[in-house]
Amino acid sequence: MTSRLALLLLLALCPALAAAEEESSPRRSNKPEPAKGADVNVQNGTVQFGTVQYGPPQSTAVQSGAMQPTPYQGPAMGGVFGPAAVAPPTAMPRMLRVRVTLLEAGPKAKTPQEALLSIEEMQEMIDQKETFEVIHSFDLTTVSGHETKVQQGARKPVVTGTQFIPQRGPDGRATASRANSYSQENVGTLLKVAPQMFGHRAVLRVNFERSDIVHPDEDEEDDEDEEDNIRRTLEPPATTTMTIETVVMLESGQATVLSTQDSRGVRHLLLVGVEILNAGDQPMGGGGFF
Repeated sequence: MTSRLALLLLLALCPALAAAEEESSPRRSNKPEPAKGADVNVQNGTVQFGTVQYGPPQSTAVQSGAMQPTPYQGPAMGGVFGPAAVAPPTAMPRMLRVRVTLLEAGPKAKTPQEALLSIEEMQEMIDQKETFEVIHSFDLTTVSGHETKVQQGARKPVVTGTQFIPQRGPDGRATASRANSYSQENVGTLLKVAPQMFGHRAVLRVNFERSDIVHPDEDEEDDEDEEDNIRRTLEPPATTTMTIETVVMLESGQATVLSTQDSRGVRHLLLVGVEILNAGDQPMGGGGFF
């Protein structure tokens, strides 16, 4: 009897214990939880990956300003977002024959009026021996894009001082002997030619330098007066210089004339001619001044 009453009491208390346990534990949803994405926090406008935000962005920082140009060796071919800038193609090297001649014009020589001559006309001027005197003549074969240098020079003695030593001659008369001191001066001619192709024409950068020593008595006749001869001998010599630096553009077979005149009235003509040896080839586009 006692066992039966205990069993009935236990059955009556089971629902109450189950309800109390359910109230004490947290409730769980039967819906499946969404999978947690990767921890990515990259903001792009108003969308943040992993979470969609509505409304204005939380933080916006826009910096405006002019774009700085990048250094570029060559002409511009478009805008910043346009076609890429491309440097002009390099011209194909060409073989050239360059002739440079320095003439001293006589009193009756006439300077050509035309700025451009032909190679044949240049040769005719050189052949006029009675009108022009050839001082220097250079005939060079070179390649475009390279500089050619020719130098001709010498060391000439120059009197820097004179000393008179008194003495007596055989007849007992007082006389003096002269002793000169000398120094060596570098004189000569320096020619630099740097050709470059520009289409079917040749652009020549010419640098011509010449120096020489002129004595005071070179243009004067000998005087019987001994004092005048001594005076001219004691005068120091003068160093003359001539420098011509220019850039000319010539076609194959053309020449040009550069004229100078010094303080003594002496005229010099510098003739520059060019011949493109492989002129039959098709020139490549591009190229430019150097």
